[in-house]
Amino acid sequence: MKAFLWSLAAGYLLTFYSEFLFYGQASDPGTPAPLPSDFLWLFAVYALMAYLMAALIRRYRVRGLPALLVVGALYGWMLEGMIVATVYEELPFSISFTALAWHMPVDVLLGWYFVPRWLREASFGRMAAISAAMGLLWGFWATWPWQNGTQPPAPAAFGAFGLLTVALLILAYWILGRLERPAPSRRAEGLAWGLLLLWYAANTLPVVPISLALLPLLLGSGWW
Repeated sequence: MKAFLWSLAAGYLLTFYSEFLFYGQASDPGTPAPLPSDFLWLFAVYALMAYLMAALIRRYRVRGLPALLVVGALYGWMLEGMIVATVYEELPFSISFTALAWHMPVDVLLGWYFVPRWLREASFGRMAAISAAMGLLWGFWATWPWQNGTQPPAPAAFGAFGLLTVALLILAYWILGRLERPAPSRRAEGLAWGLLLLWYAANTLPVVPISLALLPLLLGSGWW
């Protein structure tokens, strides 16, 4: 039960930094709004990825930041190369974006590593300054006009979205601060890897056959 609760909290953490920060960006007004079921699906995916990250951290005895960044690269490639197929969209540049250019530094380095460390060690004043800086960067990102035809989110809607998602993020960090990272059993870990491989084989591989050649090279380099 504790492992499940930890995975849910860590999964929300990854969902926030992977999706909510990224999709606060200015968007095409013709794009339909996501449904609640879309968020539940994302939450389930990231909870699974958090559990697999915990398994990798334990199996490879990750203790320092360089090794954690390698796990972050694996996480990014599994997410963008097995769950979805963005790794193969514009080769070779898509190998980096978004797996290495967003997920590794933002999800893992910032959200998974530095923010919990700051919460444990930083003074209230320093943490308030860090939080304000992160909020300003998020607001800048959300209103940046990347393409013609996009429009920034309405201030009231973005404010409500930010308050809700950050409140849930605070809850996730509170839970993670009170639970130990799980040590997955072989059966549970095998089931988690099996779910990931099943999704890849049923959805990503048929659409992008080249992934069968490229994905083992990417993941193999990280495991090596």
